Amino acid sequence: MKDGYRIVEIVNSIQSAEKNSAVSVLTSAPVCSKTRQFLSERKIEIKEL
Repeated sequence: MKDGYRIVEIVNSIQSAEKNSAVSVLTSAPVCSKTRQFLSERKIEIKEL
């Protein structure tokens, strides 16, 4: 879940510079269900490599 908070911080900084931009996360690492749900609620898509 700690990674989820960090990802949200990064996404917020990207979106403050680039208004109305969609951000996705590409990862080959496993992502726990709680983090997936947390990011999904914030409209951040996770894509597997």
